[in-house]
Amino acid sequence: MTSRIIKLIAVLTMLIDHIGWILFPDVVWLRMIGRIAFPLFCLLIAFGCTKTRNIRKYLTRLLIFAFISQILLSLVAYDDWGFRFFNIFFTLSFGVLLILIYSMRWKDNVVRIIICCFATLIIFVVSLILPFDYGMAGILLIILFWIILKSGKYFENLLLRKSLHIIGALLLFNIAFALWYWTDTGLQWWSLSSVLFILAFNDKKVIISKYEKWAFYVFYPLHLVILYLVAMI
Repeated sequence: MTSRIIKLIAVLTMLIDHIGWILFPDVVWLRMIGRIAFPLFCLLIAFGCTKTRNIRKYLTRLLIFAFISQILLSLVAYDDWGFRFFNIFFTLSFGVLLILIYSMRWKDNVVRIIICCFATLIIFVVSLILPFDYGMAGILLIILFWIILKSGKYFENLLLRKSLHIIGALLLFNIAFALWYWTDTGLQWWSLSSVLFILAFNDKKVIISKYEKWAFYVFYPLHLVILYLVAMI
């Protein structure tokens, strides 16, 4: 599966999840299917960081739409300006920010390790205080996928080795999520089913038009606003 197909699956399962969340909260199977979406988006973000020519521009785009999405959602979903709970774009943005810090070159490795550890701690604390959707667990999954992909051997490894890497990352994500949200009912563990799509992912080059590139950024806040408006009606 190319990155385009993975993105389409992620968008579709996200839409199903949000239909269940906003319109049909008692239909559990919609939320189960929806658990596939976030790991796929984390994979795409990590993959994008290994391929982009300018990770700072990539981060800027994510942050811009994080604030746009937050403002739009606050108008229909919250009773204030909506900055008590930060949308998924903030989680993805801070995952990319951490990757950017990890990718910086330093003459002294000791200094580099100290800065990376300090930055990780600060970002995890910020994601807790604000708080971000999926919190520290979401940022952790992005970093784990980036480490796996950055090795450069992911697409060459045997299926068993790839499976162990991905399942291990998803298990750590779910454990961190369970610790992060003590009231979690276990629904998030269905995210392990995303492993089937992740293992089918390949790095075949895909030519993406500028319209397609911006489509997801626009789709995220737009579909949520529409669903909330439908729920109000």
